[in-house]
Amino acid sequence: MKLSEAIKASTMYGVVKGDPKGDGEVVFKGSKSKANSLLKKMQSKGEDGYIINSPKAKVGSKAYHKKGHGLKIEVSPPDRKHQVKGIKKHMAQKKGKDKIPKTYVDKKTGKRKKTNPWALAWAQYDKYGVPSRIEKD
Repeated sequence: MKLSEAIKASTMYGVVKGDPKGDGEVVFKGSKSKANSLLKKMQSKGEDGYIINSPKAKVGSKAYHKKGHGLKIEVSPPDRKHQVKGIKKHMAQKKGKDKIPKTYVDKKTGKRKKTNPWALAWAQYDKYGVPSRIEKD
């Protein structure tokens, strides 16, 4: 069995908290029965959620639906998960010299867009690679 077939045959399920046709966050990853029971608890509290079968999903990662592509999971680049958390923290600041704006104007279209912390971390990874403090000699 190839690795890709093993991943497809995975029995790891996740629960995404949020609108089934919109953005959400993965709040649980585990067996199907536990995922079902957690979803029922969420729905009894009046929260929206749905179950996914995704071996890539990690608790805390962002899940969204992309038109024509279905469900997508945001994954931080290797060894830069701490950077994504830091970017989110700086975006939440009210004032300060190191505040990252929540929106920006796209140079190609001229439209205002939301800042994506995962995209910023991936850009740093593509430009510089793995952080030097983590690289092993």
